[in-house]
This record gives sequence, structure tokens and C-alpha cells, in this order.
Amino acid sequence: MTAIIKSPTALSKFKHRVVLASSYTEGQEKDNPASADIILKRTIVKEVSAAISPIKGSFYLNGFAMEENRNLPSHSIYIRYNRDIDITGFAWVYEERPSGRRWYKVLTVQEVEEQQRFWQFKVRLQQKSEAAVEPVKEKKDDFLQLPKGARL
Repeated sequence: MTAIIKSPTALSKFKHRVVLASSYTEGQEKDNPASADIILKRTIVKEVSAAISPIKGSFYLNGFAMEENRNLPSHSIYIRYNRDIDITGFAWVYEERPSGRRWYKVLTVQEVEEQQRFWQFKVRLQQKSEAAVEPVKEKKDDFLQLPKGARL
């Protein structure tokens, strides 16, 4: 009896809804000049269907991946090729599951299949926790605001 091996890009595998996100940092100096804290903010680029398959397991402490080689992928994520996505415009994948929210860091991107209809992301699961912060709708452009007292 021969086993049937399903392709990782079979439509039946696309069970996950994920958010592709970009990131930027924001300092706290406006609210508290004595603080040197920097906050990582992630903004939504696009929401897509995806197929996610684990490559290797990881250890977690309080929802964060333990210190391991950051270049080793933990999962493969497949999405359909999409012309309106600038592939260099994001570096994070966000997913909500019944078991909690997840943040994946994109390590590599590759076009797959003969007609290159899919992208494969090799990712590292960075955070797996209900306390994970959701991505925000858009980046706040503080640099476009004039300083106090300035007029055009």
C-alpha cells in the first residue's frame, strides 16, 4: 500500500489566518525624558491565509522562546503569491490560535512550486502567549508633526 504525500501547498493545508507585519521602534523620551526605554511596534501589512508546519520544537519560558540559535527556523509558513505585497516590507507574522497568540520572525523568503505561485517563509517562533501584543493598524508618523510653537 502506497502512502499519499500531500504537498505543503495543497489548499486543504491553508487553515490559518495570519497577519504579515512590519516593525519600527518608538522611544519613551516624550513621556518621560529620564527613561531610555525603546518599544517595538508592529504594524499590519496584510492579512492572508497560510499553511503552517513545524520544523523543530523550541523551549519557552513565560511565553518567550528560550535563548537558542536565532537563525534556526522553527516553522515553515506558506502563503499564495500576492502582487500587492512588498516582500521586503515586513519581517513578522502574527497568528491567533485558541492556545494563544503567536509572533514569528521571518528568517528567509523563497518562491516555491514550478509556477512560483507560493511563497515559503522560514520563520522562528519568537513568542507564544495570550499576553502577546497584537499588531497595530498603522504606523504613527510623529515626524510629520511640527514642534510646539512652530507654524507654516
